[in-house]
Amino acid sequence: MKRLLYIAFVLALWLPLIAVALSPRFPAAMRGLLARTMDWNVEKDALRRSTPLWNGAVSMYNTLAYRMGTSNNRGVAVVGKDGWVFLGDDFNRNFSQAIGRKTLSDAELSDWSAAFRGQAAYLEQSHRAFLVVVAPAKWSVYRDKLPAWASGRPVRTSLDRLLAVHPALPMIDLRPALIAGRQRDDTFSKLNTHWTGYGAWVAWNPLADEIARRLHDPRLWRPALASMPISNERNEYDAMLGVDVPNRWTGFVPAKPATDYSIVGGAGRRAHVRWYNRTSLYDVPRATENAAAPSPRKVLVFRDSTGDEISPFLQSSFREVLQVAHALDKPASRPDFIAAVEAYAPDLVLVVLTERYLSTPPPRPLYWRLAGAYYAKEARELGRWPSVAGEVGAMQALGDPRLSGSAFSIDLGQVKRARTNSAVMEVRAIAEGEGSLEFAIKCIDGPGRTVRDKYHPGLNVFFLEWRADDCDGSLVLQRAAGSARVELQKVSLRQR
Repeated sequence: MKRLLYIAFVLALWLPLIAVALSPRFPAAMRGLLARTMDWNVEKDALRRSTPLWNGAVSMYNTLAYRMGTSNNRGVAVVGKDGWVFLGDDFNRNFSQAIGRKTLSDAELSDWSAAFRGQAAYLEQSHRAFLVVVAPAKWSVYRDKLPAWASGRPVRTSLDRLLAVHPALPMIDLRPALIAGRQRDDTFSKLNTHWTGYGAWVAWNPLADEIARRLHDPRLWRPALASMPISNERNEYDAMLGVDVPNRWTGFVPAKPATDYSIVGGAGRRAHVRWYNRTSLYDVPRATENAAAPSPRKVLVFRDSTGDEISPFLQSSFREVLQVAHALDKPASRPDFIAAVEAYAPDLVLVVLTERYLSTPPPRPLYWRLAGAYYAKEARELGRWPSVAGEVGAMQALGDPRLSGSAFSIDLGQVKRARTNSAVMEVRAIAEGEGSLEFAIKCIDGPGRTVRDKYHPGLNVFFLEWRADDCDGSLVLQRAAGSARVELQKVSLRQR
């Protein structure tokens, strides 16, 4: 049998070449390549789409490779023991993180910590609960299923380093629960990167405990497990590589179903759906309402696809839930954290990110370092605008806060500050579109300093460091050329 597999494997290597040579698209592709040598990828995709046999041969080849315990493309997938497959390094250096080849440096650890601490400080000043859930990668829970050469290696992962900062960071470690849950059945599946339905139920129990503790509200949906249906579904590697084999998926059925909920759309439109309907990453942003939920609280969730399987638990536990993508893998698309919080006014902010995303740049570490200093409990206000004339802390300003013509400036010389450390200024503005704002500290004599930050439609919150060695001149704000209209709402200065 094994010899037949090897023969079929070798023959499969030739099928794509034969299929391409016989494709009616082949002559045109060759002419195109001779005329435009840089268009190989375009021509290759056109050939593939017009050659079904190519796709079939690739699927056959990769399926055979998988059954033989290997992968045709280790950048996409690495095959471990017993047919367990792990994402390769094409996805946020996933496998390098699994074996300890890539872990957070001291600087990266500091940046992630600064981001979460700054967000926590901001939320604390408005008495909102905050929790960060780093959903464990499959290799964190199934280290024994990694390839034989990797499974026995002791590894200190990025998540280990981040959790070591606890309790300074608002985090929870779900790995022990997911590992213990394996004694009953698999909490992940062989051919999918996400926890299964049963795995989500296992993870929800300690997560619900931590949420209840932070909200001081135990009224969450905590269903007992009635049964665990087994199905063949969610083979991610079929779409990625054409690995066409069954994937054993463990689901969950609660002893008592939850109440149904409504999806809230534009203009207040509502669609009534059953409780078990998941919110996929492709569905976000999505707002839901559940009038019969045990907790009347509002929850804002910044999440990725790991949130799919736990979405029914959130939607069944809380009266209102808004789920948005954190977009850590797409920095240009990341949501404005403060603007989202102030627009929705939640009781709890929950961040759910998959472990492999710890290799991506954290959300604006300098920004959140300054925000953390500004919102720190020991920070005192030095000045503010607008304010009533003669009021303690009032800062004098000149110019139009709509920044439509001349620049807007604030006299910093009137502010009494300690010169031993930096102060932080918060600037709030409402913009009509995209643009950039220039902040310049101007000195009477000597050089000043200018920084620029982008803004987007709606509320924008900026933080500017007034360094200890900066002059006591003036702060000048103006729009960069070509920027959309923007109006300043508030300027406030604090120092620890």
